[in-house]
Order: sequence, then structure tokens, then C-alpha cells
Amino acid sequence: MILIRRATAADSAEIERLITAYHVSERVVPKPEKITWAVRQILHNASAGILLVAHERNMILGVALGVFQPSAELGLTLVVHDFFVEPTFRRKGVGRALAKRLLEEARAMNAEHVDLEVLPTSAEARAFWESMRFRQADGSCTAENSETYTLLRMRSFVGQDPRITAGVHDLDPLWKRD
Repeated sequence: MILIRRATAADSAEIERLITAYHVSERVVPKPEKITWAVRQILHNASAGILLVAHERNMILGVALGVFQPSAELGLTLVVHDFFVEPTFRRKGVGRALAKRLLEEARAMNAEHVDLEVLPTSAEARAFWESMRFRQADGSCTAENSETYTLLRMRSFVGQDPRITAGVHDLDPLWKRD
């Protein structure tokens, strides 16, 4: 049975391994010192965020790392920076359970949106997030690493105020679905 929980310091090495694998899969050169720093920021509450792990027995199968960001335009937004499931455990409900818990955590913190970015060439990632009721947000952005590439920004509206989502996207909130 797959369980989703908040990460602990004891999970650090496995989380860092998974985030490194994620970066490699996205053709980003992993920077171990930055990965370690980001994980520690969340684990030690130095940054307002969420660090979740999906596990079965004693094995961590997936990770989600996001930070809360205030916005005068959007209100409180959870920005997901890292989301990865071990390839051998994909299409088995691990990613869906991890994403669902991420949305539940965002809603519990009164976030109005959850934002993330996917490579436009990653049809599998885009299809997954669309199945989780994310939609392409207006505009796209450009990020620079070792090369410049365009990212597709996707957003889920999780706020409880119907004025926020009315007329923008007719979304059935995920936390009401099963």
C-alpha cells in the first residue's frame, strides 16, 4: 500500500537521490549542494513549503517539493519545484496519490493556486497534470540553465472563494473527487 507523508530528516538522502534523478531526467545538470540546501530549507522550516514522500514499506518511491509564495495578483500560491516518481512505479497510482496530497496540503494552508512547470516536449507529464485538473496558465516562461528552454506553466485553482475561479476554468476541485 502506497502511503504519502511529510518528509523527515531521516529521508534526506533518498529525497536528494530522487531529486537528482528528476533533474537528470529533465536534462538539467544536478547541483548537489543546491539540492541539499533546498531540502534542508523545507525540513528545517527555513522556507514555508511542503516536502512530501510516497513510500511503501521502507522504500521511498516519489517526492514532491513546493514552496508557498505570496502574490498580490494570485494570493497564496504553492509553487511545485520538484515532483518525481521512480520510473518503475509510474502508472501505479503513486504520482496521483502524491499530487492529491499536495493539493490537500495547499488547500489546508489556504492557498488559492498550485503552480508548476513542465517541459512542452514532455507529453506524459502534461497529460498526468491535466488528469489532475491542472490547466495551462496564461503565458509561458523561459528558464536558463545550461541552455535556454521554454517551460509550460500549469495551474490548479484550489481556493475556496468561487469568485477566484468563476469564468477562468470550470474545474471540478480534485479534493471533491474520488
